[in-house]
Amino acid sequence: MRSWEVNLKTNLFPMNSTTRHAVHRPVQATSGQPDALSRTTSCHTTHPARTTHRSAGHRMAALLTILLATWLTTPVLAQHDHHGEMTFTIYQNGITLVHDARSLSLDEGRNQIALYGLPASLQFNSVLPVLNGSVSEVTLDMRQPGFQSVMQHLVGRQVRLDHTDGSSISGTLTHYRSNLIIIELSDGSSVVLPGLDGYRVSARDLPEVGRPYPRLNIDLQADRRGEQSVSLYYLMNALRWETEYTLEISEDETMAVLNGWNILQNRSDEVFRDVTVHLVAGDLNMGGGGPRPDMMMRAVAESVAFDGGQESTGLFEYERFTLPGTYTLNPAETAKRALIPQQEVPVSKRYHYTSSDRRMELPAGGLVQVQFEIDNARDGALGRVLPAGLVRMFIRQDGQLQVIGQDQLANTAPGSTIRLTTGAAFNVLVQENVTRQNRISDRISEQTNRLTLTNEGDEDLTVVVSRPIHTSQRVTESSLPHTMPTAGQAVFEVPVPAGGTAALEFTLRSER
Repeated sequence: MRSWEVNLKTNLFPMNSTTRHAVHRPVQATSGQPDALSRTTSCHTTHPARTTHRSAGHRMAALLTILLATWLTTPVLAQHDHHGEMTFTIYQNGITLVHDARSLSLDEGRNQIALYGLPASLQFNSVLPVLNGSVSEVTLDMRQPGFQSVMQHLVGRQVRLDHTDGSSISGTLTHYRSNLIIIELSDGSSVVLPGLDGYRVSARDLPEVGRPYPRLNIDLQADRRGEQSVSLYYLMNALRWETEYTLEISEDETMAVLNGWNILQNRSDEVFRDVTVHLVAGDLNMGGGGPRPDMMMRAVAESVAFDGGQESTGLFEYERFTLPGTYTLNPAETAKRALIPQQEVPVSKRYHYTSSDRRMELPAGGLVQVQFEIDNARDGALGRVLPAGLVRMFIRQDGQLQVIGQDQLANTAPGSTIRLTTGAAFNVLVQENVTRQNRISDRISEQTNRLTLTNEGDEDLTVVVSRPIHTSQRVTESSLPHTMPTAGQAVFEVPVPAGGTAALEFTLRSER
């Protein structure tokens, strides 16, 4: 059996069975005992009181400081560099499936490997290694080594303390607390120190303080010896994406320019370099019966980018968009990238009112909604998958853009009609009353509603009136024709002249 340490560049270093040395070297395999390691820190302080028993042979001249504490406690930006391919598939609910592909040199049979630099936000229970063999155990080490933990690690090991006065102490560190340090010398005597002020600590067996944590330890059985591809899949919560659109409507309100943008956010304090990014649109169930990482991984499909935007492809029952090239996601960074190229589409304006059993004495404004419709037919000007997102709408007047409203777009497939509401019409008033109620029998009753619509503008318009109805109801009479686009909705189109009024009357029959 061989034990290896692997960082995110897939560097491989054998580890002695009794001591584990963290060594940073170029990509290569080595064997035998690593060279001694030394970590130093510097902080000029006063000379502490100390009781020592040491021979002249242990005295060495050196600059004695406490740089170790400063160096180890200074925050370091985690670098997620990879020798292999790194792919992030980011879902709309904030879950990211990470595919970390690398090449490892393994022995046939049992191997132990340590993978460094994994994101702190990974979901450990989701870790899925895929290789030619089997995995018996996976453990996660979340330690973030600092000065105190390093010194505790050195208890029982050989250390050397060099002081600023030129003296030094070499021996076995047998006890460490912040105010009590005991070092056993080779002659059996001990040195007792109240602290490490003014000292530099040197040792061979430092822990892996130079490697980014957390560390994933994998105990596996390889089917064959040699280089082989190993894939590591896991979920994490560090990234988030959403979509925003702008719709610039022409002055004559018949055409518009649609732009779509991906808003990609790295909510962690880690940097991810040169990663391929897929964005998945769809409602992902993450409950007990939801997709597992292996199901999500095996559902990934190929897609291609075009014209600076992203083409979508099927991913299980969802849609996936692939960003062209690779990206570097910096800590706490929000980036905006084109989802679809600028596209001109026909639009149609409509006024919409939803009928209810109101009893109004006077006409009221603010009840008629202004909407724009876009035909997303497969063979039309748009004809594409659109992820859910906020749509900001502008109109161009006198050469300038003016905001006229915003609406939320649901996940939209080709072949549908997009309907966006800008707000309420200022110059269209509605008065609705129940004018008659009649009980025909114990099971049957009727009700008549009358609507009066007033157009105070200077252009003729048509108001689409929709009336929600129960499955036990039906329209028996109406002053204008109606349609039933669904079993629960009756729709009327009411023309209203400029500066005039129009009326709609209908009767609903209910049967129990």
